[in-house]
Amino acid sequence: MRPLNILCFLLGDRSKASSRVRGYWMAEELEKQGVQCRIIAGSSPKNLLQCLSFLLGYDIVFFQKDCSKWHVFLMKIANALGKKTLYDLDDAPSRINSPITLQNARKMMSNASAVIVGSQALLDYVRKNQPNSFLLPTSIKLENYVAVEKAAPRAPVCLGWIGNGAHYANDLIEILSDPMRILGSQQRVQFKIVGA
Repeated sequence: MRPLNILCFLLGDRSKASSRVRGYWMAEELEKQGVQCRIIAGSSPKNLLQCLSFLLGYDIVFFQKDCSKWHVFLMKIANALGKKTLYDLDDAPSRINSPITLQNARKMMSNASAVIVGSQALLDYVRKNQPNSFLLPTSIKLENYVAVEKAAPRAPVCLGWIGNGAHYANDLIEILSDPMRILGSQQRVQFKIVGA
């Protein structure tokens, strides 16, 4: 029996946090289990054509977050060819997205065989468009971190967020200001935003 193979169409290369963690790292773990993965990173016209040319040779086509009219088209072609299609979201569509982008995101969700999301809030949002949705929280590689035996007395707790785009900074401040105020009244807290 031949191994399962997956064509991964990612938003960006390894320098993009969500593509690294929800694409490259997952593909590496799947390959350890005998699954063959091919990654196409970015949405250039060349990459879109390359993805189209590879569709026949793969069992599953994994789309990460992108939702242009070309991604919708590729997903429809993949479905017509009998491929399973997965759509991955680790961020909710933002208030900066255009109505066309939001419409295309809904099409990607509803046309996918299944949708994978990074949080419970996203799962609740996505299930309105695709009942076949699953929570797969964004994770880290533990080998990239060293555990600290014991923090210095009264050292601040450091909370962090990593992502791309300055537009997230205001959302984070709005969402986290009340919880951080409450936490800060009980414990010294340091908050680091990386990439925004």
